[in-house]
Amino acid sequence: MTSNLAIESSEASIKLERAIELHQSGNLEAAETLYREILDQDPNDLGALNNLGCVNADAGRFAAAADCFRKVIDARPTDQQALENLGKALIRSDALAEAEAVLKGLVELYPKSANALSLLGGVFRDRGNAASAFNMQWRAVQADPNHDGFWTSFVSTFAQLELNFVHDEERLREILLACLLKDGVDHQSLARIAAEILKRDETFKRLTGLALASESQSLMEEFYQEDTLRALSDRLVLTVLKQLIVPDIGFERTLTGLRRFLLSMAVRDEAERHWAFTNPELIYALAQHCFLNGYVFAESDEEVDKFNSLIAELSARKLTTSRFDRARVGVVACYVRLLDWDKAAEIWESANEDPDPDYSQMLMKQIENPIHELQLREVIPGVGDITDEVSKKVQSLYEEHPYPRWESYSRVQPKPVEAVVRDLFPDFHLERLEVGDPPKILVAGCGTGKQLMLAWSRFHNAELVGIDLSVSSLAYALRKLKENSIENVALIHGDILDLKEWSEPLDVIECVGVLHHMDDPLEGWRILSHLLKPGGLMRIGLYSSLARREIANVREFIAKLGLEATEEDIRRGRQEIIEHLLDKQGHELLNAGDFHSLHGARDLLFHVQEHRFTLPQISDICRELSLEFLGFEFANWRTRAAFRERYPKQGAERSLELWHEFEQANPLTFTGMYQFWVLKEPLG
Repeated sequence: MTSNLAIESSEASIKLERAIELHQSGNLEAAETLYREILDQDPNDLGALNNLGCVNADAGRFAAAADCFRKVIDARPTDQQALENLGKALIRSDALAEAEAVLKGLVELYPKSANALSLLGGVFRDRGNAASAFNMQWRAVQADPNHDGFWTSFVSTFAQLELNFVHDEERLREILLACLLKDGVDHQSLARIAAEILKRDETFKRLTGLALASESQSLMEEFYQEDTLRALSDRLVLTVLKQLIVPDIGFERTLTGLRRFLLSMAVRDEAERHWAFTNPELIYALAQHCFLNGYVFAESDEEVDKFNSLIAELSARKLTTSRFDRARVGVVACYVRLLDWDKAAEIWESANEDPDPDYSQMLMKQIENPIHELQLREVIPGVGDITDEVSKKVQSLYEEHPYPRWESYSRVQPKPVEAVVRDLFPDFHLERLEVGDPPKILVAGCGTGKQLMLAWSRFHNAELVGIDLSVSSLAYALRKLKENSIENVALIHGDILDLKEWSEPLDVIECVGVLHHMDDPLEGWRILSHLLKPGGLMRIGLYSSLARREIANVREFIAKLGLEATEEDIRRGRQEIIEHLLDKQGHELLNAGDFHSLHGARDLLFHVQEHRFTLPQISDICRELSLEFLGFEFANWRTRAAFRERYPKQGAERSLELWHEFEQANPLTFTGMYQFWVLKEPLG
């Protein structure tokens, strides 16, 4: 009897191993058959029962999956994996109240389980409990500080947080600094919250108040005070300056005043003894900030004269390696890119003499990286000549100002395409998806490469290709790829219009923020659709006519002023817009991230070509191109939560008609863009 039992157990074990192999390879039907055979022989095999639940979940049968997990929990009430799986199944079926109850119990049982903490935090967030989400996901990060996914989830919640419930200022500052020092998260997404946190500081409150009230003399007197400069040289402030474009007018005007003060001091004899020049970390950080925002700050005629005087004095002699000379080089770098100064070679050659890490970092950003990009331009292959007149104008725009100039991106655990789609759209039937292994993915209009990096991080074992009109943008992308040791991504210089003869069908195409800048967006979309294999996926990003009504009005305002897309006119235009809109409380444009950099403002307001769309138009185009709308992808979780509250019926999110109705009631829903996924209808 013992022997027979052992044989039966061994057979079940072998069958279970085979079922797991099939499950992991994506053969859900065969895996399910084996799991059920095991359970027919032994209904109490909890491992097979749990795995059958996972198969059901992977197939989108969440109610059946939850039943399996509940049976495991009935037999083993503290089974951590089954409780976690039940929570996930309930989340994906939108049963968030029940998921919250299950996951709360799980966290009580396993308070140090980072996965449980992060899942519960996500449920809190999706149910509108931002404070609890923030605290729970921060606990998850602390429990497993090396997990990229937990950090990404936490930063996403933190970035959209309202601070009215948080009173521990020091804790907020510590958490923000930890996020900005963490590799593998999108630091720029925290720019809004960083401004809010810094403005809670008494020094910043005082400075921004003076700056917004145009109290220039009082602001200058503040900068003479050592205590003020010490506060601005706090580690968090310096880190924010080096890494973030901050979307706040008060912050911008404060820094504009600080730069003007430093320039005034730099041309004075007593500057050598001033605190800011004996402790120049703040100068170097401000120089990096100005470089990052493309030197978008306003410049007065008096400043231009003083800057020319400083340049003339420094250019007339050999620079020393003294702290004072280096600090004044930093002041120059607050106004122009150092590589564009004829002293760049001299400065670079002397950089290693008594190296200062803050000074070296500034030189790396302003001299070394741009030189590297110039070199990389030569190794990027092209496909055809760009002949379309609009394409040539758009190319010229981005050759001069590659956009966006990004520093970091959110790194997540790569997944197969099927798993990514399942996470985005749980009710989608995966059998209709047809992608190869490895999947071939094109990022059309990849620009400076951030979208490429996100796709590389998101899709497991993908063959990635990026194409763009601008060699300058591609060189930036290639530098960032090399910095992150990514070799298996190909870059091509060319026009989407030149892809008509592309021979190899693609599994996934991403084209976000590109088609609406073409002469004929539908022609570009038609070409991309032709390249996509039946059953393949496409991610598209297009401007919304409704959400960009105010942008369109501002573009008309700029046109009436007779301004063009030159650096001088963009700076002037921004100041005109600020004065025009500043008294309009909460005007979205002044809080837009792109408005606060020269390259972003150029793309946002001075672009040579822009089309805008409505959801009914997009619906008609999808019908014409045989593309099925799968759903939107949002960075802001509140949007989806609001939609679900209004349209709770399962499958509602796949209705463009309902989204059109929702957008009419909420005109700013798609302020950034419509970003959505479509499926090319499979053959047969």
